[in-house]
Amino acid sequence: MKLDLVSMVVNALDGTKIKVRSSNEGILNKKKLEEVLKTLDEKIGQIEKEIEVNETNEEGDYSLPEELQDKEKMKEKIKEALKELKEIDRENMNPKEKEARVMRNSGKKELSYNAQAVVDDKHQILVGIDLINNENDAESLVPMIDAVKETTDKTADVTLADSGYATSEQLSEASEKQYKVLLNITEKSNIPTGPRKDAPYHVSNFTYDENKDVMICPESKELKYFESEKSKNKKHRIRKYKCKDFEGCPNRWECSKSKTGREVKLNPFYKVIQKQLEYQELEENKEKLKRRKALIEPIFALIKEIDGFRRFTFFGKEKAKTQWSMICTAINLKKMYNFWANGKIKFT
Repeated sequence: MKLDLVSMVVNALDGTKIKVRSSNEGILNKKKLEEVLKTLDEKIGQIEKEIEVNETNEEGDYSLPEELQDKEKMKEKIKEALKELKEIDRENMNPKEKEARVMRNSGKKELSYNAQAVVDDKHQILVGIDLINNENDAESLVPMIDAVKETTDKTADVTLADSGYATSEQLSEASEKQYKVLLNITEKSNIPTGPRKDAPYHVSNFTYDENKDVMICPESKELKYFESEKSKNKKHRIRKYKCKDFEGCPNRWECSKSKTGREVKLNPFYKVIQKQLEYQELEENKEKLKRRKALIEPIFALIKEIDGFRRFTFFGKEKAKTQWSMICTAINLKKMYNFWANGKIKFT
């Protein structure tokens, strides 16, 4: 920033999956472990019956056979692994890389971390990094802008991100912190993208009247509030509105298959969503969103394709994060060296 290589006008955010040091071969799967445990119990039961028969007939050795001892030890190990999987609420785990997760990585399911990076638009200098073990980016928008602020003591005039970061909760939190963001919202995002012309009675074609606290349907009928429910993550309350005029509506079955009439839910963050959609309609912002890929993706291509870094060489998330930080620092230093070598900057 002192060398004026960073403008903090536009930042672009994205993530890339990088394999951990451990391989997939050491992964413990909850379902498979439960199946093995069941088989072990059956085998142990058979051996114990044989011992009982031998004791009754006074034949054989009364001490536990080595086969049974080995299976009992294996049983305890499996129980310990299952207990640990339950504690961390996961289906898979590698004992050497407990924090890593199986993620879709280059078309395959690989034990990986999700490497995050934020780049400044002026010279593609990296201004924020992190390493997470979430397969998706849904909770990373605000934390990554926080990371940039911690590094540079500033936030960009606007931060660009793809649809993976587009959640109403993160949009709301960004708004509260006065972070300006532009998100690539698609049908896969959990944010409505505006009226659907192909589906006239889609929820996106219903509008909310805040003064009356009613939802207005495409036929201009009012749906009144009748109850609230908790969101899937249990963090928010969602208001529900119900149609009372459905019996006389000629389009009732096209609108809803419910015998009790159409119900519509109101996203608790509808205001910030509407503000984002309006913000995206500005021509200058449309152009900014188009530039996002060209800003951040060449960095990942440089790291993975040119430098050939596709796997961490240290065990554990913290060490892998340190390695990711070193790699990103090296990228920045290369860029700075090129500017210095060409006489564009001077170190004093």
